[in-house]
Amino acid sequence: MAFLLSAQHERWVAKYDKVFPFAKNNKNWHYVQKGRYYGAVNQAGTEIVPVAHTNILTTDLGAVMIFEKGGKWGTYTPQGKSAAPFMYESIVFQHDRIGVYKRNEKWGYMDTEGDEIIPPQYERATAMNFGRAAVEMNKKWAIINQEGGFVTNFMYDKVENFHNYQVIVVYNGRYGVADTAGKWLIMPMFEEMEMHQGIYKVQQGGKWGFINAQSAELISFEYDYEDIGTLWTKGGLISAAKNGKWGYFNEKGKLVVPFQYESVLPFYDKLGPVYQDNTWGFVDSTGTLVINFTYDSLNASCWGGDWTGVRKDGKWTVINRAGKQLIAPTYDHIECILDEDPARVGLNGKWGYINREGEIVIPCVYDAAKIYPNEKGLFEVKLAGKTSFLDKKGKEVKQ
Repeated sequence: MAFLLSAQHERWVAKYDKVFPFAKNNKNWHYVQKGRYYGAVNQAGTEIVPVAHTNILTTDLGAVMIFEKGGKWGTYTPQGKSAAPFMYESIVFQHDRIGVYKRNEKWGYMDTEGDEIIPPQYERATAMNFGRAAVEMNKKWAIINQEGGFVTNFMYDKVENFHNYQVIVVYNGRYGVADTAGKWLIMPMFEEMEMHQGIYKVQQGGKWGFINAQSAELISFEYDYEDIGTLWTKGGLISAAKNGKWGYFNEKGKLVVPFQYESVLPFYDKLGPVYQDNTWGFVDSTGTLVINFTYDSLNASCWGGDWTGVRKDGKWTVINRAGKQLIAPTYDHIECILDEDPARVGLNGKWGYINREGEIVIPCVYDAAKIYPNEKGLFEVKLAGKTSFLDKKGKEVKQ
């Protein structure tokens, strides 16, 4: 998401070449960049970390700022107080307030104040999630808790990141699932495994299928990897192909859309796009065709966002995730809409932008227009050889 200007920010944002958006769980400070160097400011624009660092690491956790200086990494608190000194080869915080670090080629863990709570001793280590992490010694992995206590011995060939208090592990070359206490939830018996919304896409005998959290088979092991999809949203459907035709299973393994379509796209929320006889339609979670085969093209790269572009009789319009058409088919070209940014549209050789409701925010009068806003959230356009920068409402902003 681009950083968008507001009246409060206009007073100070022009000082910097780039102002980074807030992280997911942070509304208190921004990373900023000027030239080759980085720092941080608070909501009022006060510089709380000097612009004197050579790199940053973004994180969803708002309780720590991670910078690089002199080839080493260190941290600051959200108030700009120096925390971990610049002596680490790597520092990573994910969701927990415990971060993993590397110092002198060994891995350990620190808190958001920069205190080393687990000394550097492991050959490799994962980030701490749900109070658990995995560490490696002598090519075997163990699970530890936030205090560094061992939940399991060094017994695994591989441990992935914890998700919803469970983790995929490899034991004696086979994939299974363990909980935060190291107890087996799914015994290690599979050749490969992926977690999808509480159920698992697994490989057995060279073929892929799905099982539930109790190891019961949901979709039989008869598909190549590329012929069976993923469960993107809870309550959604899983695409699969047989004999060149596509259909959908529900999350309980029932085939709710028969193998009849030439192509499908992943099912998001309440809709799945299906392709037949050169047109696209949409099915719901029961497999019912809720939008008839109306559109001759669909912008697949947009699908899964808040809305996507579709074409009818040579003109593009947009539909939201519920399948509602927001505007009449009008445009010759349309881009994806990302986050809160307007989307570029083309009409009769001219360019402009629309918002997520399909409303025109910058009219199609420009000879050229950049697809994405710049670091300050401004759109670069060109008319009669003159370049201008517009905010998301179409107001020109002097540079």
